[in-house]
Amino acid sequence: MSTNVNSVVPAYKFTSSGLIGDDELDTIFSCEYTKDSDVGTYVITPTDCTFTSGVKNNYNIEYVNGTLSVYGSSYNKASKTVKIYSNHDTDVDCYVVSYAENGTLDGIKKEHCSLKADKISTIDISSLKISENDSIKIFLWDNNLTPVEITN
Repeated sequence: MSTNVNSVVPAYKFTSSGLIGDDELDTIFSCEYTKDSDVGTYVITPTDCTFTSGVKNNYNIEYVNGTLSVYGSSYNKASKTVKIYSNHDTDVDCYVVSYAENGTLDGIKKEHCSLKADKISTIDISSLKISENDSIKIFLWDNNLTPVEITN
């Protein structure tokens, strides 16, 4: 399962097998992903199930974890890094632009990245003088200065 960075928490899906007759169940999940999470992967853990018809005690239930892949780019203030997570191999130029609270340009850092599918690339941007209230914009472009889509 996948989503894009800054997206709402998706509706998790499950499959079941071995149910008898008209028995049906629904599953409750937990996952550390939130709309404000970094790019990367998150474990989806089924924690319990409820039967909409049938009796839970009639079954031996085995829960299997899933994975949520969150694609895109994100900025981590604490580590002063940008993370990029793509679902395919591609080369991009990453421009990280810092704006002061009043909207003036504070700094720009450009770095070429050879992204590999499902591997996180990290860019150190500690050389930019980023204040607490600065805003950060991340732009990914190919050699022709065409925006590159790295989301799902």
